[in-house]
Amino acid sequence: MISRPVIKKKVFFNDVVSIIREKCVNCHHPKGIAPIDLSSYEKVASRHAMVKYVIENNLMPPHWLDPNTGPWKNDLSLTVYEKALLMKWLSTGLKINK
Repeated sequence: MISRPVIKKKVFFNDVVSIIREKCVNCHHPKGIAPIDLSSYEKVASRHAMVKYVIENNLMPPHWLDPNTGPWKNDLSLTVYEKALLMKWLSTGLKINK
């Protein structure tokens, strides 16, 4: 059974930022290979609809581009829990504090 994510008082800085840093910012930073910068709250918030769409449709990381590759040693795919937590945050107003 998958537990429901619990959003703590300081939502972004305690829950969300660690996921984004670990799973997204490796490529999504100003000099990264990805075209979108997700290195700050403001940048993630300004792209929240796109981030939500990407999570809902499992578009990142783009392993689906070549189905003959993998498995990946350092797979940056979101876990079910991480997806649920991010979707809850994205759907409840991108709060920094609860």
